[in-house]
Amino acid sequence: YQLCIRGLSDAQLTADFMVVFAVTASGSTTYYYVGCQDYSAVKYDPREMSIADVLAISESATPAYEVIVEGEIDSVNNTTYGNMYIIDANGNKLYIYGLYDSTGETRYDAMTTKPVVGDTIKVQSAVSFYNGTVQLKNAKLIAHTPNTDPVVIYETPAEIMEAAYNLGVGETLSNGHEYTLSGVVKSITELYTASKGVSFNMSVTVGTNTTKDILCYRVTGEELDQITVGDEITVTGAITNYNGTIEFATGGVASGRVDHEPPAVQEPEAEGTLLATFEFGDNGTATHSDGSKISDGSANATFTSGNYTLTLTGNTNVYAKAFDAKGNSCLKLGTSKAAGAAQFTVPDDVKQVVIKVAGYKANKAVMSFNGEANITIDQNLSNNGSYKTVIIDTSANKTVSFTTASGGWRAMINTIEYYGAAAE
Repeated sequence: YQLCIRGLSDAQLTADFMVVFAVTASGSTTYYYVGCQDYSAVKYDPREMSIADVLAISESATPAYEVIVEGEIDSVNNTTYGNMYIIDANGNKLYIYGLYDSTGETRYDAMTTKPVVGDTIKVQSAVSFYNGTVQLKNAKLIAHTPNTDPVVIYETPAEIMEAAYNLGVGETLSNGHEYTLSGVVKSITELYTASKGVSFNMSVTVGTNTTKDILCYRVTGEELDQITVGDEITVTGAITNYNGTIEFATGGVASGRVDHEPPAVQEPEAEGTLLATFEFGDNGTATHSDGSKISDGSANATFTSGNYTLTLTGNTNVYAKAFDAKGNSCLKLGTSKAAGAAQFTVPDDVKQVVIKVAGYKANKAVMSFNGEANITIDQNLSNNGSYKTVIIDTSANKTVSFTTASGGWRAMINTIEYYGAAAE
């Protein structure tokens, strides 16, 4: 006979435990020794649980043992790491944050046969919590039953984009099948870094004079450090609906970038003689930097050019020794939550002031000069960005003030120039 005792808590089983079998007959009880087992040897054994049982685990009672759970893949949210939801017949969903093969060595993106939406999988993992929500982190795939239902693969850009726009939140197109689309870079949402790649919105032609946008999230590839708005580019990867945004998920690869030379912007020209050009420090390496905050009277608030001096006063969220993405020295104005502002006074012989200004990183800027209506600065500094020329008449008013509209409308000033009367 074998006797199994269930329902004892970890606290009750802190040492070796012994199982006995008791028989009472004619008023006399006889105890038979069954066996003794080291509790520490079984405490961490993995235990099979349902999705519902795992979801019922509280964070304060996170088990020390791993769990084995089976379910159908409902969505794949990251095709690099294998982040996905599995679901049971009752609609209970459990998040898997990272999926590896049975050895725990091969990550999802390197698997020869990847589990996709509709497949049934059994995984083993420790239970963890993220912001109070239970999940299985870096789970090992111990069983995989592919879905035998046929998967629809779309062919043309129009078909692909239409199907993508019909995805529900969290769904991946064609069970994560990789698609290739070509289009034009419409805007850059996250600047290029060697570790993360670059994020940009791409406009894809789906018919005569008809386009649809898709976010290319942190794609990698060649020449992406040179990408600019207007470039033609091709992206290959899995397409998903992430929180309502149609995107190429992390892991997409860009190729075939065709450089787009933006049309020359007809900038206004100052009149008179150039008297001074103020640059805000030495240019550095091509890496964006926010610089350091300055205050009135600080050494970094005064700049010289020849016989002329420019002193910033009323400094609010102004940062000197900043750099744009090319390494050009700048003044940075404002933060993500607060406006930036300053002013300066020019000598009597300065009739015009020219300010070269652009939006911070890949963003636009909205600024006011001398209290006039806000001006939208469409130019931005996403790698190969340019600066807008703002000309201010100082023939009568010798004070120049500038401010960003509010928090988030950050700006970068590259140079400020003084112009005098034209030579006779």
